[in-house]
Amino acid sequence: MTSNINTPVVPCFVRKDVISNEQGYLPCEIFAAKIALNNALTFHIMLESGVIYNNLPISSFVWNENAEDFKSDELETIQQNLSWWDSQGSSAECIVYWYLHNCEAVFTSRNKSKYRGKYLFTIEEVYNSTYPFGYANDKSVKGHHVLQLENGYFAISPNTFLRWDSGDNFVDWNVDIPKLKTNHINVSSELKNN
Repeated sequence: MTSNINTPVVPCFVRKDVISNEQGYLPCEIFAAKIALNNALTFHIMLESGVIYNNLPISSFVWNENAEDFKSDELETIQQNLSWWDSQGSSAECIVYWYLHNCEAVFTSRNKSKYRGKYLFTIEEVYNSTYPFGYANDKSVKGHHVLQLENGYFAISPNTFLRWDSGDNFVDWNVDIPKLKTNHINVSSELKNN
């Protein structure tokens, strides 16, 4: 089971070698995402020719045509460094958090490289009782924050691998990041009958 989600429109470029046998980039706009259990989050785009293409991973895109290029056979390695998790469910919603919409963050990739990026939007997995597949009702499910990185690429990251900068001097970069635990508190506002 899969779910398609509208996203904010993101002007960018798609790698030609992902959708054809040519090299280089084509202008496009990301307009939606697709979530499928145990698969990478993928995206729908419209090319400037009016053609719609879907099911493209984040490693297919750059926002700057001068981004460092990589070979087609490196696509999986690049994907694993631009996105940490496969989807844990089959339903999701897209949200632009108001507090984060002007924020930047430092993203830590799987190979421990750090990249500064601008927040775009978040894909939050949700439990769907019609299609109760996966783990999206588990409190440890991670949101997929989508960032536009300074190096010309995009990345998808849970909170775990981001250090946010709110731009209002609230964040003290001299403070070490504390080791935090996952919130597993079950909260209810209703009285329970024993």
